[in-house]
Amino acid sequence: MSFQPLSFALGTLVVAALVFAAWKARARLIRLRASTESQLEGTRRFIGRSADARYAREVTRLAQAYHLAGASIRLTDILVEPELLPGPQPVMAPESGTTAASVFEVIPLFHDLPASYAPYNVETFPLSDLGAGDRQIALLGVSGAGKSTALAALALLALGELRLETLEALSEQAIFEEEQYLSDSERAERVRERERIQTRALDKLHDVHQQERARANAAAQHDRLPPVPIPGLVPVLVHLRDLDLSPGKYGKGSVDPAEPLVEAMQRQVGPVTGQVVGSVVYSALEAGRALLLIDGYDELTPGERDSVFHFLRSLVQTYPSSLIVIAGPATGYAPLETLGFTPTFLRPWDDDNAETLIRRWSAAWHELSKHGAPADDQTLRRLAIDNRGRTPLDVTLKIWAGLAGDAQRPGRPGWYDAFVTRRLSSAPHREALPWLAAYALDSGGTLALEGAAGSLVDETGPNGKKSVQASDLLEGLVKDGLAQRHPGDRFSFAHAQIAAFLGGEALIARGAEAAAAYALEPAWFDALGFAAAQLNMVPVVYRYLSGPP
Repeated sequence: MSFQPLSFALGTLVVAALVFAAWKARARLIRLRASTESQLEGTRRFIGRSADARYAREVTRLAQAYHLAGASIRLTDILVEPELLPGPQPVMAPESGTTAASVFEVIPLFHDLPASYAPYNVETFPLSDLGAGDRQIALLGVSGAGKSTALAALALLALGELRLETLEALSEQAIFEEEQYLSDSERAERVRERERIQTRALDKLHDVHQQERARANAAAQHDRLPPVPIPGLVPVLVHLRDLDLSPGKYGKGSVDPAEPLVEAMQRQVGPVTGQVVGSVVYSALEAGRALLLIDGYDELTPGERDSVFHFLRSLVQTYPSSLIVIAGPATGYAPLETLGFTPTFLRPWDDDNAETLIRRWSAAWHELSKHGAPADDQTLRRLAIDNRGRTPLDVTLKIWAGLAGDAQRPGRPGWYDAFVTRRLSSAPHREALPWLAAYALDSGGTLALEGAAGSLVDETGPNGKKSVQASDLLEGLVKDGLAQRHPGDRFSFAHAQIAAFLGGEALIARGAEAAAAYALEPAWFDALGFAAAQLNMVPVVYRYLSGPP
């Protein structure tokens, strides 16, 4: 190809013209580039904000329904603020001539028998103070004490959906109500008197704190972490049975321990929000703003607890700055202490807590029913009787049955029966539930489809034929809110006490001699408690006493 001078000249002129035009428009191009980058950054921020907002809405929905009446009533409408007790302190031999350091030392704090100290005005601390020290907290208590509810309350507190009343606010409200009709001079005199009392109290408290600080400094092995406020954290609320920790899925140290948590959250939220769960949770973990709320440790068998031990250890070691709260049993929590979890117990309810729940349930029930007048005083008084020493779960089911008026049996079994019957959409399934619960208790609390099919035999029917299909029953229970589905096509009852109640019915049907075979099985202890109302317990007691101490 020969050289074309004309084409070369024209090309040179075109390039020169383009360069000159670009030079003349350089300021405009710079502004356009800056504007484009600003728009892209704004888009990224908007996407981030919308992802956080979607995640917050989904977790709020999950936490508001994280209780037995969650399908009908929001948790914040009926919540009674949980009160917490510190774990047992090391026993120190008193010096000669000294008095007890605390008046609470004489109170029998047996946490597996919370009714032993429920009437006492023991010293507690609020739920919002869990972030004031250690980053790993074990929230402990008996079954039905409200541990799952406390975890949901923490999630709502972190999302700003829950406001807990502080002692200062309550004191100020009480003072205002007492002094609102006094004259200005009388109120001023009251203020001066309170200041004088407070000054003397602070002086005394200063001396006590000086002594405690000296002892703490002598015994301290490391510096305490700075407090972290719970509001503003990103909550992750999961049940341990919902984590896929199978060896093929999660090997020791081979996968980020947060991955099972993210996958469990993705299964609980909608498909759109599920796509952003990973980015939200991992960002919070890296920034130390995550609040990991792990439920169900107390529901696991000893073998299952061993399997999650390595996962929990990896989680604590990988994310030491994240606040981790795990629900555990009142006894047998030593492995959690080994991992660095600080034991904290839920305080059992007193009469005031039960009456508060009755008032809030009554108001929520009236709003839910949309017809008729609120519960009359006679109904409220009847509900307020005989609540001392009962768990929050028992009191809740009692109130629910009393307001609905659908209890067909007296006492505690009647409250549980009313709940099961009320939620069950297929009446023929009711007779199969005790045998399904018996299988669940024998298998560690969970139901496999194949095993459930073998357990569903109508023992009172002809020829021992199955009364229902296991698949239909389990799917119906999940839809009714009486059961939950877990990875691996496994199921469990909505609450361990529901399974215990139904298991108690199976023991009653089998008789006292057959029930004695379960006297030494820890999984059946609560079921034996339910069965004791209608079962001769003498063989069970003899069997229990004949076992090793």
